Amino acid sequence: MRTDCSHEEKALPGEMEGPKPRAIYEPDESPLELTPEEEAVFRRMAELDAIPLEDFATVHRSGALWDLLPHLHSYPLNDHRWAFRGQANAAWRLEPSIERLRKTYFNSFMMDAEGHVWQAFKLRAYHYMEYLPGERDELEWMALMRHHGAPTHLMDWTISPYVAAFFAVAEAGERAESAIWAIDIDAVKTEAINLLSESGVIDKPEGSGFSLSDPEVFDRVFLHNTSPAIVAPVQPLRTNERATSQQGLFLCPNPSIWGFEFALKRVLKSDQDRCEAWRLAHQPEEEPYRPERLFKLYIAPTARSELLRELHRMNFMRRSFRDSTALLGRWAPT
Repeated sequence: MRTDCSHEEKALPGEMEGPKPRAIYEPDESPLELTPEEEAVFRRMAELDAIPLEDFATVHRSGALWDLLPHLHSYPLNDHRWAFRGQANAAWRLEPSIERLRKTYFNSFMMDAEGHVWQAFKLRAYHYMEYLPGERDELEWMALMRHHGAPTHLMDWTISPYVAAFFAVAEAGERAESAIWAIDIDAVKTEAINLLSESGVIDKPEGSGFSLSDPEVFDRVFLHNTSPAIVAPVQPLRTNERATSQQGLFLCPNPSIWGFEFALKRVLKSDQDRCEAWRLAHQPEEEPYRPERLFKLYIAPTARSELLRELHRMNFMRRSFRDSTALLGRWAPT
């Protein structure tokens, strides 16, 4: 059964062009009047938002090292198309640092939180750094901000499951489960491009030279209000020492009040629907097929010390991944 489903999914009328995510009630104003079409779109989006991200994942639980390693060493996770993220607490959401920052500020700051941080960081970076990205190299600026601990809507991932395993267990709580997320970045990128081209945000790419990390494309997709909500892998042309040592790349959502997890679910749901439509059109006699694009590997506290010893033996140590945080106290908005 092929997994690069090529059937074009058609969104609900109005989902691609709008409505853009917005509050149903504005302060001191009457309720917004929504058309039946808009109400249907919001209802569909709210239903998707309510589904836990884990429902889109293949879940494995590991109580010992020998439970975990076979998953990392075997198909499909040993294929080059996977990226990984370790989280010290399995209950944590997948949230870029800017989303966590927004929760601590009032609504007046929320919608342009990254713009405030960006301005402050750039002003100070010119005083402390010799080599800086070009003024319009926004992805490189954002990667530099992440390198120095400033919040952005870039989320750090790695192509190494062992780097992810290190971050999952190195600072995990004594009793909490930690987790490694794994995502098929090729499939997510393909589906994000499908959604963006079908909605008219970008032209349908021709050939293999297209990149969402291209400065003009990145600006159009990720720095302006575009719809639908998507997440896609991006990587700046130049990488810093931290990103190299961690074998890192980023997942980036386009701007949306719905958040990273909603945007990722939107891409995964669209991919599932596209694959099912392809099956019905070409192989209706086959059983329904659910593509595996996301894994969540739970790591029990009982497996943690053994995993750390194995990572130490493989020369994965804390100092190898030390962040550069010289500007950490200098970017924050006041």
